[in-house]
Amino acid sequence: MYVDAAAENATPPYSTSATAAKTIAAALALATDGATIHVAPGLYPITVPLTVSKAVRILGDDPDPSCVVVSNKTGAGHKNGNQRVFYLDNANAFVANLTMQ
Repeated sequence: MYVDAAAENATPPYSTSATAAKTIAAALALATDGATIHVAPGLYPITVPLTVSKAVRILGDDPDPSCVVVSNKTGAGHKNGNQRVFYLDNANAFVANLTMQ
């Protein structure tokens, strides 16, 4: 599965970069156990933490993790400095190669 903040033709099941979801949440909603979600470089603002309840891999698609940013700076918990980006609710969920803030 693919996610791209600049996607213009988001088409489920988001199986190519040309039909990528605009949000990680949209891809997570359709992902099944064992799926890999490739996240293109860009800024992905969220207002609530993303719950990952399936055994999926979420991978930033740039060698530099600072180019793929998932930010909860405007969402829940920001005022007290405890902004969570992901809740990993599955022992086999995996997030790598992106910046969380």
